[in-house]
Amino acid sequence: FLYLKFRKETIGSNGFRLPDFRFHAILIGTVTGIILFFFLNNLFFPLLKQLIPLPPADISFAQQLKGNTGFYLFLLLMGWLVGGFYEEFVFHGFIFTQLEKILPAGKVVVMSVLLTNLVFALYHFQLGYEGVLNAFLAGTVYHLLILRFKRNLWYGIICHAVFDTVALTMLYLGFT
Repeated sequence: FLYLKFRKETIGSNGFRLPDFRFHAILIGTVTGIILFFFLNNLFFPLLKQLIPLPPADISFAQQLKGNTGFYLFLLLMGWLVGGFYEEFVFHGFIFTQLEKILPAGKVVVMSVLLTNLVFALYHFQLGYEGVLNAFLAGTVYHLLILRFKRNLWYGIICHAVFDTVALTMLYLGFT
């Protein structure tokens, strides 16, 4: 936030504006997050694993989560705050906006989306190769939603948070 203040920018100039919060963002973000989760986990990754050997994502915390309501609720809260708000603002708001300013004209949006989501994916390296690939693909979908709806971060925030909610709920219920 100090950097934004120094550059005379606001969080709004990076895509996060409270007045842009709409029911439409909740609806589209929720539906997209659910479809994306089930597509990646039940179609994309199973097919990919038939083509190439891919070690599974490191979700070793799942054993602690299964049936542990207190831990589940804590992780849900963190998922919404860190996954939904923080990551979407930092990666798909701030980093993307800054890359757009420094990359050469031409395919600046495409290059910015790819670079932003590469950084976003690498931020999830602790999840292993599958987790990094999952983050790249999901992050790209979150980002495309944001761009589709006039750079409104609420669409990405809701989609990301719902995706994480479904993932945590599946782990909590023992579906790993």
